[in-house]
Amino acid sequence: MSSIRTQRLFFRRVGEALAPYQLIEALLKIYVGRAHLKIERLLALRVPFHYPRSEYENAPLDRLITLFQRHSNNKQLITRLRGATKARNYIAHRVIEDYMDHHEKDPKQARVISRQLKKAENDGYDLVEDFFKELRTLHNLDDFVREVLDKRRTI
Repeated sequence: MSSIRTQRLFFRRVGEALAPYQLIEALLKIYVGRAHLKIERLLALRVPFHYPRSEYENAPLDRLITLFQRHSNNKQLITRLRGATKARNYIAHRVIEDYMDHHEKDPKQARVISRQLKKAENDGYDLVEDFFKELRTLHNLDDFVREVLDKRRTI
């Protein structure tokens, strides 16, 4: 396989490996936004709650995880998210340089780096699946919130 074609495949693999981590960032923003909306509804006219989306819409992954941590009791998921930050940052900021250092000099090492990307991609999508489960718990909270509000009205 030609060197240029190999590099193109690698760069495509970088994008594919980064994709689940970008999805996690988007899901974190959705989760935090939904949690804040629920808090606003529960506190309506009782306690001011001003936390606009603009304060976290461009936040880095670490900051989003910290916000998520304030609204979730899923310690295992939070730990996994924190661990995934290292993989995501390596893919986003370092893997191309590492690959290019080895591409010509040590093709075996370059192939190892490429295979590691596939593992990081699979790990990322496993985390996405688990995050969706957590997101569903927040959606299921809708029924709980309605029930609490209905009970308050009847008391």
